[in-house]
Amino acid sequence: MATVQVADLFAEYLRECRYAKNLSPRTIECYEGCFRAVRPFLAESDGDWPKAIMALAATGRRNPGGINIIIRAMRPFVRWLHANALLSRPVKLTKQREPRLIIETLDEGIRVTNPSCSVPQLP
Repeated sequence: MATVQVADLFAEYLRECRYAKNLSPRTIECYEGCFRAVRPFLAESDGDWPKAIMALAATGRRNPGGINIIIRAMRPFVRWLHANALLSRPVKLTKQREPRLIIETLDEGIRVTNPSCSVPQLP
């Protein structure tokens, strides 16, 4: 699938999203931005969507959360391509693992600052 052809198909998909699905303008805007990010990598990977996403992630310009937003936005388009017989097989775009953030609680800070403050201990 050539890049120009994919861009034309994406424009058609966006028209369908706008008028048939009645998606919000912000959703359409998000889809457009995500497609702009993936498009150059799609051209390099000869239309292989998972490779294009991996190449985008490998640049390091986006964190895993940003890559997952792009994946979430491109999944409906890839499903639409398959449903309209423009892709021979369904393509699975899997999200990247995001690091889990452990947020420190204020219990220790309160005890250090005010030793008279008693914080109940959980069993």
